[in-house]
Amino acid sequence: MVLPFVGLEVAAVTVAFLCYGRHAADFERIEVRGGQVMVALQEATQRSEVSFDLPWVRVEVTQRGVDLGARVKVELVSARQRVEVGRYLVDVRRAVLGQELRATLESATQRGM
Repeated sequence: MVLPFVGLEVAAVTVAFLCYGRHAADFERIEVRGGQVMVALQEATQRSEVSFDLPWVRVEVTQRGVDLGARVKVELVSARQRVEVGRYLVDVRRAVLGQELRATLESATQRGM
């Protein structure tokens, strides 16, 4: 009776490794260059790139709740586009990311990048 359970356990471990391997290379990259803000997103097999014009992009930080289960959401927003960034960070770091993005975009806009 042990052999069927060993087979089930091996199958479960195999599925776990496949799921992990599929998302191991997920990333988000934000670049400010040449008057553009470019966001590259990779999630599993889907890759997308979004670009914003620097003068028209803004950072929106939404905080819901204050206790355990609080959620911070950071989005880059333009007239027609909205992209959530920092999805792989914990909430505290996501709030810091929002502040740093605001400062970077403000600085780049003033310099006329």
